[in-house]
Amino acid sequence: IIAVTGVQTCALPIFIMVFAMEIMNTAIEKMSDIIEPKQNEKIAYIKDGMAGAVFISSIIATVVAILVFLPHIRRIFS
Repeated sequence: IIAVTGVQTCALPIFIMVFAMEIMNTAIEKMSDIIEPKQNEKIAYIKDGMAGAVFISSIIATVVAILVFLPHIRRIFS
């Protein structure tokens, strides 16, 4: 339906990066909950840092998606 170039195909690992970051975030959160079940300021800082990394990777993936698909969307609606 949409012809995707080789350069656009190279963007696929960026989308996979978001899922990988989310998996790492979940693993670190679960591990830290096992290590310290009570509220701990240092562990909260680590969790916040991982959540920030997931957020930044999702922003990067969104920008890449816009750059990849915007020409196709413009062509469809014009």
